[in-house]
Amino acid sequence: MERTSTKNIKIKGNVITKSANGYTFYTEEIFYNSQMRKIISPGKIRMIGPPDEQGDSMKLGGYNMHILVDINEMKIFKDIKAVKKMNSTQDLKIASELATFSGKNKEAHFENNVLLNYGSMLIKGPDCYFIYSANMKSLERIDVKGGVELIDKKRRATSQDLVVDLYKTTIKLTGNPKIYQDQDEISGEEIFLLDGGK
Repeated sequence: MERTSTKNIKIKGNVITKSANGYTFYTEEIFYNSQMRKIISPGKIRMIGPPDEQGDSMKLGGYNMHILVDINEMKIFKDIKAVKKMNSTQDLKIASELATFSGKNKEAHFENNVLLNYGSMLIKGPDCYFIYSANMKSLERIDVKGGVELIDKKRRATSQDLVVDLYKTTIKLTGNPKIYQDQDEISGEEIFLLDGGK
């Protein structure tokens, strides 16, 4: 650990950073800038999220982490790939170019070229939010916003927004939603896919 007269700190070698709400970050080095009140790790990051009622913690890899100390927020800026085991048979996989995690709650925000694999479906969109229950013990829903495309083996769907309700196992498409299957097109104000999209 290096410390300077400016109160900046540099730590190298198997660095572990933990947030108060259960996120753990592993990296090779971090820098603390006391003027900006920011912790920076420019290299590869591995993160393990806090456990919840659905199963294992979220596991994430990426590069270039910034922790904004005053607002208790962690941002990872490059090549994000994450996996969240939802039950014994299904993984939720996500990729994006930016991920933000709150140190105050478990909610996560993925941005820029978001790809979400849920069951047999691929969901694409610019913004994706993981919303937890009020007691923060389980992932309640996934909101994808800003122009969404859903693709599976049988069909393709588009809408402005999409909500995956993990309790009801429904997918709701809103904002000019359309489903294309074979040569057919279905549209409406809201479209619901039931039983997890089956």
